[in-house]
Amino acid sequence: VKHLYDVKFGADMKREEKTYEYRFQDCLDSLHQVKALFAQRFGSGEEEYQVRLGQCQDSLQEVADLYAQKYGHGIDELDEDGSVWVKYGHGLNSFDARGNVSGNTELQPLQAKLETVKSLFYKKYGHDVDVEE
Repeated sequence: VKHLYDVKFGADMKREEKTYEYRFQDCLDSLHQVKALFAQRFGSGEEEYQVRLGQCQDSLQEVADLYAQKYGHGIDELDEDGSVWVKYGHGLNSFDARGNVSGNTELQPLQAKLETVKSLFYKKYGHDVDVEE
């Protein structure tokens, strides 16, 4: 009977199951070999990631330093439009190109009051104090 079944349907079901299991196991073995070769070639794990991240950060800092050397200002001194904001002065009494005070806590309330006065002037006269007519 088994022989007639094999003749009619072409193969034994148990043989097909074993063949599938063997092929599946071969695929798993190949996958493990590929993973091992990949780890050997490119590294793996958190330590490798941290080393590569450090290298990328060093490269980025080098590019930023070269940019500052070439153009005379750092990349963090640019606003979203690409305009350069230069600081005038140094230490406690430094001002940026917009006239904002940085560093001195005594001058910051005065800066806020000046902004209030400028806004009141605009409301009354309809133009900014800083704009020449």
